[in-house]
Amino acid sequence: MIYNSAGEVELQEFCTTEALTAPSARVRGARNLIIRATAKLAPLPKMSNKKVWTDVLGKGRSTQVTERSTGIILYEAYRLNGVLHRSENEGPALTTYDQFGKKEYYYLKGQLHRDSGPAFQDEWNEAYYQNGQLHRDSKEGPARKDELTEEYYENDQLHRDPKEGPAFIERGDVSEYLEYCWEGELHRDPQDGPAKVFKSSGLTLVEYRVHGKPSRDPRVGPWLLVTESERS
Repeated sequence: MIYNSAGEVELQEFCTTEALTAPSARVRGARNLIIRATAKLAPLPKMSNKKVWTDVLGKGRSTQVTERSTGIILYEAYRLNGVLHRSENEGPALTTYDQFGKKEYYYLKGQLHRDSGPAFQDEWNEAYYQNGQLHRDSKEGPARKDELTEEYYENDQLHRDPKEGPAFIERGDVSEYLEYCWEGELHRDPQDGPAKVFKSSGLTLVEYRVHGKPSRDPRVGPWLLVTESERS
């Protein structure tokens, strides 16, 4: 936040890592079982204008907020024509600092975008964006990942050749969640295995789907199966 001489808010600009790392609606239910404070970046706290000073350069193209007493930079932003913008060769367009460390966002003409690496990154998360859409060649690796999750996106859709592996992977201490997707739809040859697998505390759910639709030869088995292992 940037304050004028009266202590009133003049500008508030912030992002959340939750928005950048949130899973698709289809998998949100399972992933919401895990909630961690480090997955969120709150707005910059309200600070008295006596404690911070702002440095505005180039007619508002660059803004820096620094804590006066320590000299620690809290916030840096670069804009062009009013929107976040900076050449990735020069560095991130937006950098914020909080108790969890530094967070970097690469913007081009107001959209998250970077060609040579993740457009968002901090100590725990990274996400690849092209023109505002989650995108990375699945052969190069996941477009979004954190300590527990890997997600393969191309053109803002979960996408990965099922023969190479699942497009969505989440592994916890006692759970595992896998989705095989092609162009945003659950998809896998039933002969190769289920398109969705969820395991947690002895309970296993699997779904066989082709291009999003239930599909499995009835003579082989059901397309949806829930099993529970015997407990000792």
